[in-house]
Amino acid sequence: MRFQRNFGIKNQFKFSPCMFRKLRNFLKESREELRHVNWPARNEAIRLTTVVVGISMGLAVFLGAFDYGFTTVIKTLIAR
Repeated sequence: MRFQRNFGIKNQFKFSPCMFRKLRNFLKESREELRHVNWPARNEAIRLTTVVVGISMGLAVFLGAFDYGFTTVIKTLIAR
């Protein structure tokens, strides 16, 4: 008895015209929805991006400081 490795995967990926039609329809509908989005102005997008990057960097420094502090404490306790 021979071990088969395809596990039926071959049959799951058959391309059909219906699948391409569905993909085209999805992309068309997605494009229509993106036209209805109320995009922020350039200045507002830049300002909000700066806020997000600033908060992320501040949090990284805060967590890094705590990590360094806890690592130092643990090393001190283990060294005794």
